Amino acid sequence: MNRRELIQSGMVNFPMSAETNTHEGGMYVRLYVMDTDDGIGECCGTNTFEEFQDVFVGADVTKAAQIAAEAVIREEWFVEEQSDIKNKPYEDLFKMEETLSREAVRDVCQYDERGYKSSYALVANILMGSTGWSGSNKTGEIYFICEYHDLTSDGKAVYDMMQKAYPTCKLALMTFLDT
Repeated sequence: MNRRELIQSGMVNFPMSAETNTHEGGMYVRLYVMDTDDGIGECCGTNTFEEFQDVFVGADVTKAAQIAAEAVIREEWFVEEQSDIKNKPYEDLFKMEETLSREAVRDVCQYDERGYKSSYALVANILMGSTGWSGSNKTGEIYFICEYHDLTSDGKAVYDMMQKAYPTCKLALMTFLDT
């Protein structure tokens, strides 16, 4: 284990730099091949599920929704000029933040009655890469969320092969923070 080190392995080009390193642990990316109603599983025993043990940062297919939700949350929590919390009850703000966050990622994960996240039915779950670095994008607004262009040539080949092998399934690059 090389948590908090500026090293990486696998098929992801993490944007590692000392300036954006939050030193929280590490990050890893998984490729989820999610079954759909028209997917490959003809019976329910064909799929697996993953309960999220680490912090789910985001997915390539939900990144735009997550950025939009974060902007709304930031606007509600803080006044730009003064950075003061607005005059709203904390409970209302937390509920709004939870609702927006859940809505933003609903295409790639589900919540149980206790609030824990898990994957939808998976045909495949492939570790694409990991690093001891953890951090944000260059503007520092959000954590790094892996997208197709962040994959190495081997990573793109694996992604393309899964897309070809399972054309009725939905693919998502899932980024996690290992704290």
